Amino acid sequence: MGSFAISAAAAATASLIVMTMLTGGHAALARTAFEKLTDFDYRGTTYYSVRNLSLYECQGWCREEAECQAAAFSFVVNPLAPMQDTLCQLQNETAASNPAAQPQRAVNMYYMTKLQIRSGKLFD
Repeated sequence: MGSFAISAAAAATASLIVMTMLTGGHAALARTAFEKLTDFDYRGTTYYSVRNLSLYECQGWCREEAECQAAAFSFVVNPLAPMQDTLCQLQNETAASNPAAQPQRAVNMYYMTKLQIRSGKLFD
């Protein structure tokens, strides 16, 4: 069996494994999404803070951290500064998960609550 045949067989096997994972039975894949609020904030417990990230980077850090339930991203608008001063706060507890909780008004703030969306077979 030549190397081309081995490569083709390996690719076919990998494809079959991926297709089985995606379509197999009633197994569902979980995807992470965020509900983003502009100029609002919820009470929460911050376990990590980092400065000078972009909004996208802040969201990515929360996406990668298993314990992160929400990210609060604030920034200071200064047209004379070459870079905006930003603060990303990762929270492992948030009042946003309580439907009765009311967000507080905030200035120059994005509040992103992590959601786990299960995708897969929805209807029979």
